[in-house]
Amino acid sequence: MRNAFTIDISTGNSAFRDEPGADAIEVARILRNIARALEAGTLQGGCFDINGNRSGKWELMRADD
Repeated sequence: MRNAFTIDISTGNSAFRDEPGADAIEVARILRNIARALEAGTLQGGCFDINGNRSGKWELMRADD
């Protein structure tokens, strides 16, 4: 296994389109949630938009795991 961090976020639903700039704001919010999870020791999880819809996934892979 190799060290890697992957994020896959789909920005096709309304949470990313409702108003100008909503896509950047929503991605930033999701990234902050991922950062909090990483700081708490979580190594993988789902990405959820502001409406609670799953919009992707993320994972931190370490060679020593």
